[in-house]
Amino acid sequence: MRSPIPLLLCLFVLVGCSGPKPAEPVLLPDEVPDRNFDEVAENKAIEQVKKLGGQVTRVKPTEAISEVRFISIPLKPDDLELLKGFPHLTGLIVHDCPGLTGSGLKHLVHVPKLKFLTLSGEEITGTSLTELANTPKLRNLILARIHPTPAELQPIAKLKELQTLELMKTNLTEEHLKLLEAMPELMELYLKDTGLTREAAVAFADRVNAKRAKDKPRLEVIFLP
Repeated sequence: MRSPIPLLLCLFVLVGCSGPKPAEPVLLPDEVPDRNFDEVAENKAIEQVKKLGGQVTRVKPTEAISEVRFISIPLKPDDLELLKGFPHLTGLIVHDCPGLTGSGLKHLVHVPKLKFLTLSGEEITGTSLTELANTPKLRNLILARIHPTPAELQPIAKLKELQTLELMKTNLTEEHLKLLEAMPELMELYLKDTGLTREAAVAFADRVNAKRAKDKPRLEVIFLP
C-alpha cells in the first residue's frame, strides 16, 4: 500500500472490561517512540519551519516531531539546515519548492532515522541523490520531476530497507530498472509518466521475483493514472 506520509498510530483504551488487559504491541528497536530529545533545539527548529511556511507533525505531546512538510513554498538550499533540530525525524516532504536545489539535500545527514521521504522539483538534480546514502532507514521514497541518469540512480538501489518506490514524471529506461533489481525489500514500484512501457516494467518485476527466495516479498509494479 502506498504510504507517502507516515501513518498516525491510533491507541484504543478499553474501559470497564473484565479479564486481563490485552498485550502491549512489541516494537522493533527503531520503532520505539523517541522521548529523549532536545526540546529547546526542537522548538527553535519548529519556529524556523513555520517562518518559512512549512508544517510539522507530532504524534504525541511527549514525543519528538515525526514529520516536516514544505509544500509549494520558496526555499533556499541551506534552509534545510534546520533539520538538525529534528534528529528523530521519520518523515519529510519537500514538494515543488522554488529555489531549492539538490545541494540542499546534504542536510539529510541530520535525519538518519528518516523512513518516508518525498522529493519533487526540477531544480533537484540526479547527482544530488548521492545524499540519500545518509538515510539508510528509508522505507518509502517518492521522486517527482527529477531526472537521474541510470548511474545517478545507484544510491537508491543501495537503500536496503526500501519497500516502496514511487517515480513520477521522471525519465526512465530499462537501464534504470536494471539497477533496481538487487533491492532485497522492494515490494512496490509505482510509475507515472516515466516513458517506460508496461511490458518493460512487467518483465523487470518478473526477473526480480524469479531471483527471490520463496519467503521473500514479491515485487509488484503499479502504473498510476
